[in-house]
Amino acid sequence: MSASTEKVLAFDISFIQKQLPCSISSSFLCLSSSREQPIFSARAHVFQIDPTTKRNWIPASKHAVTVSFFYDANRNVYRIISVGGTKAIINCTVTPSMTFTKTSQKFGQWADSRANTVYGLGFATEQQLHQFSDKFKEVKDAARLAREKSQDKELANTALNIAAPQVSPPLLEKDVNMKVEQISAGIRQEV
Repeated sequence: MSASTEKVLAFDISFIQKQLPCSISSSFLCLSSSREQPIFSARAHVFQIDPTTKRNWIPASKHAVTVSFFYDANRNVYRIISVGGTKAIINCTVTPSMTFTKTSQKFGQWADSRANTVYGLGFATEQQLHQFSDKFKEVKDAARLAREKSQDKELANTALNIAAPQVSPPLLEKDVNMKVEQISAGIRQEV
């Protein structure tokens, strides 16, 4: 990452945090430096698909806003976040099943099933669209690898639990004597 990109990302984070009330910036978006780190930012006009017609685009921002990819190393999760004024326009966890589709020279879209919407981004240049698309694919692949690694870890833990012999605690002499007495008492009652 170039020094100029790092400066832009640092500005984007501080700008977003300054624009939001404390409760939103700290809990809703989780933008603290110890949790999520920005990995890519671009400016774009943000749209959402009309929920009633599922055909028309509704502008979610009045002008181009910063759209950022964030990575949370603690949870191994990637998100796309965009803020317009004091409102989160996009707060989307990237999953392996998502696909970013370039629909024209400067426009692309993806579906977020968790938010039950389709997001659209209009960029100023084709180059910006290609950069965002490339980063989306990279993040999606990383999310897939993170999921596979997590599932492999779960399978390994399950296999260890299945393969580990279930060992009873050792019997103490008094426990053995008590069992012998119980068995003997049962035999005496039958006779």
